[in-house]
Amino acid sequence: MSGNTIEKILLKKMHRKKNIRTQIDDLAIEGLAQSLQSVGQLVPIRVRSVDDLFEITDGGRRYLAALKL
Repeated sequence: MSGNTIEKILLKKMHRKKNIRTQIDDLAIEGLAQSLQSVGQLVPIRVRSVDDLFEITDGGRRYLAALKL
């Protein structure tokens, strides 16, 4: 992966880095999951390559919501 390209990456190959958010609202994540289910993902999750995995740099809540599907 190089530069600003859009690629499909399996969720199991992604991991979250330490998040600055101290709390995650489960109800909001559930609502986002429902939105992903009905509308799809409009904004991609941004990642960077770390070894053979991908670290999420932007979109941690979208990632958590996608895991619920």
